[in-house]
Amino acid sequence: MASASENALEKKTNTDVDTLRDKPYAFMSKMEEDPSFFSYERTFHNRWADTWQHQDSVMRVCLFVLVLYFMFFRERNELDTTVLKSLYETFPSLEQMNLEINIERMREQGLDTQAEENRLKEVKLKLEQGK
Repeated sequence: MASASENALEKKTNTDVDTLRDKPYAFMSKMEEDPSFFSYERTFHNRWADTWQHQDSVMRVCLFVLVLYFMFFRERNELDTTVLKSLYETFPSLEQMNLEINIERMREQGLDTQAEENRLKEVKLKLEQGK
């Protein structure tokens, strides 16, 4: 009776999966036999052209689709309106400083500063109303 249980144990442990696990993988044995088979030069025949064959066309199509989406199919949102504002609308004090510097330079050069002074008054008034 012990022999029947031993036979069952042998059948349970010696399955096809176990025998496959004991053998090395085929590509590993090929690499052991001939290491140059998997070399860089053999994989990429031209060592300077190590890019995928269709990489350029795939990149062009992706960029075209991206531009198409952003130019035509995307809906505008409030970030777009914020980005399209002028710098002086975002930072009004910057325009005031810029105008003051321009007025000084124009006076040094002997140019008429009337338009810049009028704009400076408008900006100062706008800043006072905003505060």
